[in-house]
Amino acid sequence: MRMRDIQILLAVADSASFTKAADLLRLSQPAISLAVKRFEQGLGIRIFERHGHTVRVSKDGEHVLHAVRKINDIFQNSLSGRTAHRRLKIGLSSLLGASDIVSIIRALQQSSGYELEITFAPSETLWARDDLDLTMYIPAVEAPTDELINVELGWIGARNGTFIQSTEERGVWDLAFTELRKAKIQIERIIDVNSSLHAYELAAGGIGFTPCVLNKASRFANRIVAEMPALPALNVAIRAEDHHIVEMVAALISVDRIDDVTASASSLLSSAMSSPDLVSVSESFRPRPFN
Repeated sequence: MRMRDIQILLAVADSASFTKAADLLRLSQPAISLAVKRFEQGLGIRIFERHGHTVRVSKDGEHVLHAVRKINDIFQNSLSGRTAHRRLKIGLSSLLGASDIVSIIRALQQSSGYELEITFAPSETLWARDDLDLTMYIPAVEAPTDELINVELGWIGARNGTFIQSTEERGVWDLAFTELRKAKIQIERIIDVNSSLHAYELAAGGIGFTPCVLNKASRFANRIVAEMPALPALNVAIRAEDHHIVEMVAALISVDRIDDVTASASSLLSSAMSSPDLVSVSESFRPRPFN
């Protein structure tokens, strides 16, 4: 998702015309059409209904426009009063892959002069640091001062009896193992690795199966394993001194979510991960306390 595309989308919606939006933004009409098409294809829905030279927001589009207006407002607020060339230090749970937070990084890149420094680390390490401007971690206990959002967990890899688990964010793999036992899924062997990303990579290569954070941007979305036990949604805490950044990150994650990745994996694959809505999972999970 590009902030420029959001601005184009809003201009088309407000003017009810591709031509007027092009004039307003001083862009060519093909550029406007391409941006809208890119947005619609990314979400897998038609945002606008075309009627001759005018356009009308579709029913699905109303939901999307509500979300992107909020994102745009938060983005604009975050720009006000910023010092040019500020370095933004970001700490992300190692459970999250780079592809999971692409839209967030793009939005922050376009903020006024930000230089980004990104650290992937276990949650207990991030939780203890006080020098980060933005932190996304898995809380071991209640985090009443931090924003909590849900991210979806699904199974990726090959169902061949090999369970791959990471020593990082171990509580997630302990939870997954418990769900496998409850569902009486046969486990013939276990492979331990020292990073979440390596567990994902091995599973994606067909070595075995593992739980994985999944959204529309995930590069492992085409490796979903069907007919596996559902995993509860995972609570991720967002901490930032600037609450505008917290709101922007939460809104972007909301737009990037996909449908229930465990109950209908085969249909997700066939539709190329295109559904824009999240089917909520009633349970939330917090890993065991760090020790």
